[in-house]
Amino acid sequence: MTYLLYVFAGGAFASWLVALISGIRMMGMLNGRLSVGAMMFRGVEWFNAANFRPEAAPIRRMFVRAFIAFFACVLAIAALAILLAKPA
Repeated sequence: MTYLLYVFAGGAFASWLVALISGIRMMGMLNGRLSVGAMMFRGVEWFNAANFRPEAAPIRRMFVRAFIAFFACVLAIAALAILLAKPA
């Protein structure tokens, strides 16, 4: 059961890296509505397709999927940590 923690931690790390790389790739495809600095301070704007050119759609989908996978792994780690905890 402890190894599942490591599997989910690896999955969280891998999905975080995919989201990071996708975000870096999407920075070059901004449509000019917001600057890169504004995007950095308004995190929710990364999920708005209106901020990117149409050719960024597949990369944005990958970013959103990696974001979802990261938080699914974090929730799985939290659930396993609770289940594996030994009462004192």
